[in-house]
Amino acid sequence: MPRFSWNKYVSLESETRLREIVERSENIAVQIQGFGKLSFKEVIAGKIEVSPCDMSVKGNYTFFKDRQGKTLSFRKEWNMDIVDNDCYEYNIDSNIAFPYGHCDLKLYAKG
Repeated sequence: MPRFSWNKYVSLESETRLREIVERSENIAVQIQGFGKLSFKEVIAGKIEVSPCDMSVKGNYTFFKDRQGKTLSFRKEWNMDIVDNDCYEYNIDSNIAFPYGHCDLKLYAKG
């Protein structure tokens, strides 16, 4: 996979705190937390998994289970057969509001 180029989007010379984080995390994954809007260009493939939570007991949310006792989840993937080494892989791990629960999204893009 190609390396992410921060310089296309922000000047690391002026953003010293971000530059420190990038330098310290050279070979480890970086998480950026907060709210925002993401745009992806030339998305060619993806995977999504949603696991809804049972909110019937306030403060003690648990995932719904199937009949075998495994966490219930819904999965979908598309065009995985065309992903190659030129693709960027974006992993988004998040809580979702409806249905309330967990979402794991992977998108593969050329742009």
